[in-house]
Amino acid sequence: MRKAALYIQGRIVVGDSHLEAYRKLTLIEQESDAFVSGFFDQSTDEFCADCEKDHFFNKEIVLIRHAATSDPEHPDPELSDVGFKQAEQVAESLKELPIEEFSFLSSPMLRCLQTANVLFETLGKKIKVEPQLAETPIFLEEHDVFCIPNRKRIFPDFLWEYSDDLIFKKESSQEFLARTLNVLHSLPCKTIVVTHFGLICNMTRLALCDDSASKVVERGIPPASVTYINKEELTCLGSHHAE
Repeated sequence: MRKAALYIQGRIVVGDSHLEAYRKLTLIEQESDAFVSGFFDQSTDEFCADCEKDHFFNKEIVLIRHAATSDPEHPDPELSDVGFKQAEQVAESLKELPIEEFSFLSSPMLRCLQTANVLFETLGKKIKVEPQLAETPIFLEEHDVFCIPNRKRIFPDFLWEYSDDLIFKKESSQEFLARTLNVLHSLPCKTIVVTHFGLICNMTRLALCDDSASKVVERGIPPASVTYINKEELTCLGSHHAE
C-alpha cells in the first residue's frame, strides 16, 4: 500500500497526505527543508520520489557473490579449494557486522549453497534456499531446459520450502530483470543474500537509481565480494582473496 511520505535524516515519515506527514516532523526538521517528498510502499518498503535518484528501498541488504569455483565453464560447478578459503574469509568478515536480526538466503545452485554452508558453520545462522536467486541460464538455447537438483539431503540444516528439482528455461533480459525486482520486493528488511553476478548487478541497479550502482558494475563484482546496500547508500566491501 502506497502512502504519502517524506524522507529526512535516514527516516521515512508517512501520512495520508504529504501535509499530514509534514506535520509529523519536528519543528527543526520542518524549518530545515532538508526532506525529500515521495511515496512509500509499505508492502515492499520501496520509497519513490519525483527525482529518480531519490528512489530506494528501506532495507539493509548484504549481497555476497559465491566464492571461486573449480570449473567456470560448468553450469553448476562446486567451489574450488581457493573458493572455500574465500568463503571462510567472508564469514569472518561478517562477524564484524551486527547481523543478529538479519535473515539469510541462498541461491539453490551448488556454488552458492557451498558458500552459504561455510557461513552457516561459522555464524550458526539458519539459511533459507530461495529458487528465485538462481543465476539466469544464459547458456541455454530456445526450448532447452536446465535442471537444478534439490540438495536437501546434502544440506539438511538449510530451510527448504520445496522438495522437487528446479527446471529453468531460457530467460530474456526483461524476464530476468522482472524476477530480480520480485526478489527485491519480497526480501525482509534486513537480509544477507548469497547469489550470482547477474542478480547482484540487477539488484543494485533496481534498489538505487543513481550512478553508484553503475560504478559497482564497472569496478566488477569478483567471487566472494560483498556489496552492502543500506537504504540509499551503497558500499562495496571488496573481494576476499585467499592465499
